[in-house]
Amino acid sequence: MENCFACAQLCSGAGRKAALALCLAFCMLGLGLSVNAEQGEAGIITFDVGGAGTGAYQGTSPYGVNPAGAITGEFFDASGVAPGYLRAPDGSITPFDAPAAGSVADSFHGTYPTSINPSGWISGFIVDDGGVYHGFVRAPDGKLTPFDCPAKYQGTQSGQGTVPMSNNLAGAITGYCIDTNGAFHGFLWTPSIRR
Repeated sequence: MENCFACAQLCSGAGRKAALALCLAFCMLGLGLSVNAEQGEAGIITFDVGGAGTGAYQGTSPYGVNPAGAITGEFFDASGVAPGYLRAPDGSITPFDAPAAGSVADSFHGTYPTSINPSGWISGFIVDDGGVYHGFVRAPDGKLTPFDCPAKYQGTQSGQGTVPMSNNLAGAITGYCIDTNGAFHGFLWTPSIRR
């Protein structure tokens, strides 16, 4: 539930009613899953990242799982900053911060993994100290590579930038860029253009 507020903040910062509606739909899905968890439905395993806060809008939020059972997402610590994490199939958890991730308390700055493919590549975005979004890809060995959409399609003000949403087995990443006018532009980032 804590992520519903963060998602609404992200969507409203982008000024997009459709994106906000999508965020709310995901939140409602999350509420449905919470009800099942409270009923003690078989097969549910809960987990928290060490260092995750326990207050309102804090805690552990997963966003992607691959066929092997590796999970990625972010956790909000007690200061309100969001590092990312990787939870291995054996349950071990590795927190991480992408380069230039913001660290201003109570600002929703930080590292936001959004997807993990079958090979263990993680894609996502950071929110820097200025509130601008930047993409990243994390290799299975932990190497993080930042990337941004071309300047023509990426604004440099708070609520603008590059937001990767998904990656596939071939290593392609897709998402959207938010320009200086607040308009969204889709992108495809392929392994051949990796730095």
